[in-house]
Amino acid sequence: MELGFERRTIEEILNLRSEWPDDIAVVQKEGTASLAIGIRQIKMAAGVTAQADAIDEALQAAYRLMEYASLFNR
Repeated sequence: MELGFERRTIEEILNLRSEWPDDIAVVQKEGTASLAIGIRQIKMAAGVTAQADAIDEALQAAYRLMEYASLFNR
């Protein structure tokens, strides 16, 4: 799960906050710097019931990253 900041760099993120929880990585993909949390793969073709735990994990990761969405608006 990633929260991307277009036209930003890892250095800009780290200048705002140098330490992140161990499971949040700061990564660069082309012109977008992101905060990323590893989650299990969710397959669109598989049923929801069989993947309920993985879906819950993805939602929890999204909720955790959401608090950083306004990182550059402060």
